[in-house]
Amino acid sequence: MENLKKIFIQNEYILSKENSKAVEFKKEEDIIYLLPTKDLCAVIHPKRVENSKPLRNRSNGITHSTAFTLFPKKQHTGQQPIQYGYSFKFISEKELDAFLNSIDQL
Repeated sequence: MENLKKIFIQNEYILSKENSKAVEFKKEEDIIYLLPTKDLCAVIHPKRVENSKPLRNRSNGITHSTAFTLFPKKQHTGQQPIQYGYSFKFISEKELDAFLNSIDQL
C-alpha cells in the first residue's frame, strides 16, 4: 500500500484522509479514493467521470461506499442514499501511474 501512496504523491496528489475502507487523495479539484483491496482499484468523483467520455469508457462501473465522504449520494440497495463513484481497476502499479499521469488530459 505504501508504494501505491507514493505513486499518487509523485503525481502531485495529496493524501487527505485514510481509514480501513479507503485512502482519499486530492489534486486541485480532483478527488480519488484508493481502495485497500487485493485488486488495484481507484474510485473517481462521479461528476469528473460523467463529464468525460474517455473516463466513462475506461471505468469499471459505479462503486458505493460510506468511505467516499466527499462524493455525492444516491439510492442504491439500502434504505438511505449512499456515496458513490466510478471505479477503475489496474493490472499493475505502472498502469496506475500512467493513468494518474494522463488523467488531466482525459
